[in-house]
Amino acid sequence: MINKMSLAVAVAALLAAGGCTSADKAPPPVDAAGATAAYTRLVEAADGTRDQRIRDEKLVWAELNQSILACMRKAGLDYTVPPFVMTAGGPSDPGDLTSVLPLGLPDFGIAENRESMARATTAGVVPARLTGADEKSGYDDAVDTCTAAAPARDDWDPDGAGELLGKIVDIFSAIEQQPAVQAKLKAYGSCLNQAGYQATTAAALRDTIYAKLPTADVPWATLSASPEWRQAVDYERRAAADDTRCRTDLHDTVMLIGAPQVQKLTADSAATLATIAEQRTARDAVPIPAVGGGHTAAPGRSARGRRRPGPLRRAGAGRSRWPRRRPG
Repeated sequence: MINKMSLAVAVAALLAAGGCTSADKAPPPVDAAGATAAYTRLVEAADGTRDQRIRDEKLVWAELNQSILACMRKAGLDYTVPPFVMTAGGPSDPGDLTSVLPLGLPDFGIAENRESMARATTAGVVPARLTGADEKSGYDDAVDTCTAAAPARDDWDPDGAGELLGKIVDIFSAIEQQPAVQAKLKAYGSCLNQAGYQATTAAALRDTIYAKLPTADVPWATLSASPEWRQAVDYERRAAADDTRCRTDLHDTVMLIGAPQVQKLTADSAATLATIAEQRTARDAVPIPAVGGGHTAAPGRSARGRRRPGPLRRAGAGRSRWPRRRPG
């Protein structure tokens, strides 16, 4: 996490790594590891690290539920805050591009997201003392009203981050259309098929994992003990390993082709990157509010929302705020 003391150092290091600290620009990386490192630095500077994205999600969830809790208390009602459900734990999927996803992942964060949802189901939001369909419906309506009255909260992005991410997607979307890269994309799909997957892209491979996982509408203890769950978790881990095995050549080739453009974009975006880093530093300094159960105005009264107020990021593990633009 970037702090105020390291802000200038972090930006300078990013630009220096791109060869952008003097008039004599360093050449772009000539090996896949160096090219991947330069790409990752730029992506994480614009979109945040995994930890930062999860923290952003928690902050949105906490602030929203804090508003609902205050509204319910004002109305003299009790509100049980629903558990946090993480959806930002998986890898970014820039533009749904197969070639640029990180290699060597132990999994895609999909089972992790499903587990989070199941634990939330286990905790529930309905106190046992709540009785009667009319009473439940009345409190549903109260929570809905307070949710609607809460200040609008959406995914947070620093100024210029979305445009910078769009430029990265444009660069690698064009690279994926090159004939040599198209051939490697086809080889990746064939490799997946030979390994037994009904998928030819990384996004389609992740979709097969979603299809394997049981739904999270049962308590976590029940879900985690089921053979279907264990089989699905093993399937995701195996799919991640096969993805790396099948995609390494494609990924490294694309990273090397894109290295000069990544270096140029890093240099051209120096001012934007400094602004993003400054705003992210301020964002990281915002404390996550502590939220918990409210007070009870009358015996047997509590609250339950039809829509559990949770993260407003696009649903689904591994889904990020990247633009999803594919050529043609």
